[in-house]
Amino acid sequence: MLRKPDQTISRQEFLNTSRRIPSLIRDRIGEPLRSHVYDDTNLLKKDHAFFDVHAHSFSIDHIPSGFIKLLNWVSNQDKVNLLALLNKNFSKYLNLHDPNKVIDNLINAYDKSFADDNIQPKLFIVNLAMDMERGISGAPVFNYKTQLEQLLQMLKGSSPFMPTGRQFSYEKTILPFLAIDPNNPDAYEYFLSAFIKNYNTTGIQELDDKAPFLGVKLYPSLGYSPLDPILLDIYKVCEEKSIPITTHCGGLRTRTSHKKIEIGKRKILNGQVVDSKHEVEVYSKDRAKAIFLDPLHWEKVAIQFPKLKLNLAHFGDNEEWKKFHKNPKDPKTFVFKTMKMIEKHENVYGDISYCYYDEANRIKIAAMMQMPKYQHRILYGSDFYLTEVEKFRTKDLFNKFKENFKLIPEKYQLMTSTNPYNFIFGEP
Repeated sequence: MLRKPDQTISRQEFLNTSRRIPSLIRDRIGEPLRSHVYDDTNLLKKDHAFFDVHAHSFSIDHIPSGFIKLLNWVSNQDKVNLLALLNKNFSKYLNLHDPNKVIDNLINAYDKSFADDNIQPKLFIVNLAMDMERGISGAPVFNYKTQLEQLLQMLKGSSPFMPTGRQFSYEKTILPFLAIDPNNPDAYEYFLSAFIKNYNTTGIQELDDKAPFLGVKLYPSLGYSPLDPILLDIYKVCEEKSIPITTHCGGLRTRTSHKKIEIGKRKILNGQVVDSKHEVEVYSKDRAKAIFLDPLHWEKVAIQFPKLKLNLAHFGDNEEWKKFHKNPKDPKTFVFKTMKMIEKHENVYGDISYCYYDEANRIKIAAMMQMPKYQHRILYGSDFYLTEVEKFRTKDLFNKFKENFKLIPEKYQLMTSTNPYNFIFGEP
C-alpha cells in the first residue's frame, strides 16, 4: 500500500510563505541567466535561440531498484529499450551514471546539428528532475535529495569544448524543473526552497541563497492524482507566480509499483476546505492510465486555474498515437484529448517529446503546426536520454525532425523558440 503522508508544514503556512516568491520571473532568476535571456533583444529572432523543453540528466543510479519489475505493462519494443538502458555496459557507453556527461551528450548532438546549418543559437535545455522514491519500491543508489544536489552543482560549471569549438555555460543553458510528488511529506518544503531565495529547509547547500528552479515537473503515474490537494495548492501558487508546470501525459514505462494507493481528495463544504484520502486499486494497465494519465484530469485544473502555464508532455504514448492514426476523430485517444485541451485553454501546451521519433507522428505534428488553433502551443522536446535506444540516435532523430519542417521554417521557429519562451519566461 502506498500511503499518503501528511506534509511537514501546514497548508496555511505553505500558502503564507509562498507570498515571498517574487511575482515576476525576471526577479526570481539570477545572473548570468537573467541577462542572457532578458537583455537580448534579438533572442526570438530566427536562428538566435533554441529550446528543448523536455530532457533529463538524472542517472540510472537515481532509479529505484524495483523499476525493472514494472516492465510487464509496456510493449515488447519498450521492454527491450528500457532493459538496454539498464544494461551496465550500454549505460556505461552512454555515460548514464554521470549527470554531467549525460547532458554534455545532448549539448554535443545539438551543437553538431547547428554547425551543419552554419548557425550558433543560444541553447536552452529544460532539465526535468524525477522523484521516484515513494512510487517505486526499492532504494536507488542516490536518493532524490542527492539527485537535486548533483543537478544544482552542475550549474556551477561549463560543458567541455565541443568539436565545433563552442563551450556552453550550464547556468545559461540548463533550466532546472523541480520534481514534486505529493506523497513526499516534504513536498511543500521542497517547493518553497526551490523558488524563494534565502529559504531552505532541504539541507541542500546550493539552495541556501539561490532559487535556481524555473518550473515544476509532475509524474502522476508514480502514484497520485493530478487533483491531489497538495498539488491544488501548488497550482494556485504557480498560477499566481507564473511558474510553468510540465506533467507526464504519456505511457506507463515509469509507474508506481504499488497495487493499492491512497489518493488525496479535496472538497469545499460550507466554505471550508476539507481534505480526505481514499484507497484505490491499480489492477490493470487500463486502470492505471485512467487514474493517472488521462489528459482530461487536467481539464478541471485548467478550469480552476486558467492562467496556469501547463504542458501536457508527450501527447500520449506510442499506443495512443497508433490509435489516433487509425481514427483521428476518436475522442478517446490521448492525442485527441490533448489537442482539445489546447484548443479550449489558452495556457495549455503540449510537447512532442519521445513521440517525435516516429515519422508518421512528425508528419502529423508538422500539419498541426500549420493550424492557428495549435501552432502557438506546441513545444519541441526530446525526452533525452530515453530516446537514445530508439532506431536513430538524438542527432539523427533531430535532423529528421528538422527535415519535416524544411518547407515551413517559421513553424519550426515557433515550436523551438517562441512557444517555449512564452511557456517558460512568459508573464501573464
